[in-house]
Amino acid sequence: MENRNKNFLSNKGIALIEAMVGLLLLAVALLGLARLQGVLLRDAGDSRIKTHALNTAQEKIEQLRSFSRKNQYAALGDGNDTITAANATLRRTWAVNNCTTPTGCTYKIVNVQTSWTDSQGKFQTVQLTSYIGETDPVRGGVALASSTSGSSSTTSSSTTSSGTTSSGTTSSGTTSSGTTSSSTTSSSTTSSGSSGGATCSITNVSPNGGIIKKGVDFTITYTISAPGAITTATPSNDNANKKNGTSAANSSVLITPANGNGKTFEITISNNGGTGCSFKTNTFTTTN
Repeated sequence: MENRNKNFLSNKGIALIEAMVGLLLLAVALLGLARLQGVLLRDAGDSRIKTHALNTAQEKIEQLRSFSRKNQYAALGDGNDTITAANATLRRTWAVNNCTTPTGCTYKIVNVQTSWTDSQGKFQTVQLTSYIGETDPVRGGVALASSTSGSSSTTSSSTTSSGTTSSGTTSSGTTSSGTTSSSTTSSSTTSSGSSGGATCSITNVSPNGGIIKKGVDFTITYTISAPGAITTATPSNDNANKKNGTSAANSSVLITPANGNGKTFEITISNNGGTGCSFKTNTFTTTN
């Protein structure tokens, strides 16, 4: 009987030790889970800050890219600012440099860097690099509008009484009572006027704007309704030069574009013998 009681007490002691060991293992596991949870929360916070830093760098590139005039493009320069985020203060710096290669290139290289100190006290930084081309938005919008209006079919009409001379700025001319309509396309555009009772028209102008090689001569051909009339063809600016031309029913003029990438100009063909008889091409743009 005495031995049986001793065995019972011994078993109770072993059960208590097993329970204590189990509690110890559970406590260690819970501590590990708590540490893991803390690491996950910290990494999630750092990831959010890094995403915000990338977004602020991209926003600055888009701000620099959104200039509305060419002089604003020329004024793009370096700078820095500070942005307050949820868990960090971001310092953003940007550098704008002109391209150096290839020779004659006309774009700027933009480098934006955002830096901050993370939750562990370590210095972090992200960097984005982009390129901004030298394009005049105003001139580009005008060229787009000209191209759009030239490629669509339009109808206009004008009515004049007998003995009245029609204005050379209209797209169709009439010399008698009645109405005349005309359709214009980008491949064959007509400019007409009248003087002294004779109608003057310039048609079949080719090419009518577009991309051309810089420094390489090209020929513009056109048809004028009055054979032998004196004609001139003049570039809109110094980005091209006229070399020679002829004055006949099927006339042509040789143009030399400026030796520079991204130069733009138009050609105005005029008939000196007819008031208002002229034609202005769409925009030409030089490229490598």
